[in-house]
Amino acid sequence: MTRIVALPAAFAALCITAACSLWPSQPPLPQVHDFGPPPAANHMAVADLQLDAVMAPAWLASDAIHYRLLYDDPTALRNYADHRWAAPPAELLAARLRYLLPLQPAGDTGARGIYVLSATLLEFEQDFSTAHEAHVRLELEVSMRRASDGQIIAAHRFVMTQSTTPDVQGAISGLAQLANRTAPAIADWAWTQVRE
Repeated sequence: MTRIVALPAAFAALCITAACSLWPSQPPLPQVHDFGPPPAANHMAVADLQLDAVMAPAWLASDAIHYRLLYDDPTALRNYADHRWAAPPAELLAARLRYLLPLQPAGDTGARGIYVLSATLLEFEQDFSTAHEAHVRLELEVSMRRASDGQIIAAHRFVMTQSTTPDVQGAISGLAQLANRTAPAIADWAWTQVRE
């Protein structure tokens, strides 16, 4: 009698196991990345600066890590399926700039001698020249205006590139390095505008 009861139970367990194997497996969650630990902030002597939010076009307002195959289909914007930024690149860049630049508190816009920076992130991607050669590209348009009257006194487009390994790790580390290089470049430029 015990054997008769055990057989249906074993058959039921076997059916449950088989049914579970028929369900499609869940794809792994994408890995989430930011720019890593920031370098030491070097708050050099520079004009008193404030930073507006860094803007970006709609296609950059997502958490995708973009790349292009310039040698195959240069107009197709692709992204790494299993990797994502922790936030849209413009938000990550704004946070990094606020950490690295010698910025004044945002509420002090009427003070004399304070300048407000506005920025638009235009490019932030990895480009493949061949299947085995890649580089990253950051393009940022920055304008500088006086806080006292809102007059724009200067504007500049920063274009930075760097060779990387032809893979997602090259894209992530290379773009993070370009973001870190942007802050001192902006500070040097802003200081030059104030001295002139």
